[in-house]
Order: sequence, then structure tokens, then C-alpha cells
Amino acid sequence: MGIRLALGAPPATVRALVLNQSVRLAGAGRWLGIAGAGVTTRLLQEFLVGVSPFDGPVFPDLLLLLAGVAMIAGWLPARRAALADLLVALRVE
Repeated sequence: MGIRLALGAPPATVRALVLNQSVRLAGAGRWLGIAGAGVTTRLLQEFLVGVSPFDGPVFPDLLLLLAGVAMIAGWLPARRAALADLLVALRVE
């Protein structure tokens, strides 16, 4: 990130790059988690009393909630990367 900033990349571009990477990683994790939840609900179906294992609004609501959490969790590192001191960043890299 320090090299990109030193070569003239605007901080907004660096921030977008970090946010994009965090959202893509979180998106892959969300879909793997939904698939795992689908398998798990089938296995635990006998323990559910009065509740459908595939409750309609629960899965989409969880996807939206986790997308929001991923955006918030990725914002702080993205902001920190965009505001990094060029000299310190270049020394580290």
C-alpha cells in the first residue's frame, strides 16, 4: 500500500482496494456459511419443535447483516491504509 501511495495513487483508491478485498473475502465466507447452515439444519431437524428448518426470511436477513458487518469491519483497516505515512510505509515494505 505504501508503494501505491508513493507512486501517486490517491488515498480513495487505496481505501477502495482494501475495502474490495475485505468484502470479497467476507462474501465467500458468507456463502460457505449459508451452505453449511443448510446442511446443519437438515441434521438438526429432529430437534426443532414448531420451527421450520428453512425459515424464509432468516437466511436473506443473515446475508444482509453479515454484509453490513463486513463493511464495518473492513472500513477501519481501509481508512488506516489510506492515511498511512508514506515514509513509514516505505520503510516497512
